[in-house]
Amino acid sequence: MGRKRLDLTGKKIGSVKVEKSLDSRKDDKGKCVAMWLCRCSCGNTVEFTSHQLSHNKHISCGRCGDAECIQPGEDRFDGIQYIHNNPVSPYEDLATAIVVLAADDYRQALRGATSTDDFTRETSEKELKKLKKFFSSEWFKTLSSFPANKLLNMVSDEVAATSMEPVGA
Repeated sequence: MGRKRLDLTGKKIGSVKVEKSLDSRKDDKGKCVAMWLCRCSCGNTVEFTSHQLSHNKHISCGRCGDAECIQPGEDRFDGIQYIHNNPVSPYEDLATAIVVLAADDYRQALRGATSTDDFTRETSEKELKKLKKFFSSEWFKTLSSFPANKLLNMVSDEVAATSMEPVGA
């Protein structure tokens, strides 16, 4: 006899609201997992396991690009974990991983650009120029339909909110 499933219907977790319970499925290890149909604040529907809903405070559909759906403080690990938990296709997952890592590099360069250490600041400013060139390139447009300026502004706002010094993108 299995454990009784906790009813998550109607609960708001991150940017999603749990709409209804779905049939359980076997995961990649053959373990039976409870599934839930959720609706993101942008209107997209997405399925999550009970584990995903109970262990992630920043959860969204991952497809919308709505500022509410991309939670401040998400870092590279969260983005890569989302790809792992919600695979689309190997090529789309790779494209998403490239964008997530570039956004993380941009975040780190913004933080370094405010350093009082001359070498760190200069290195970070050079890195910012390279990353801005990447985000404005045709290659980025091929990898993602998400607007580059919006992504850079969101990362800049996040860094500014978590530091004492103002950050300019």
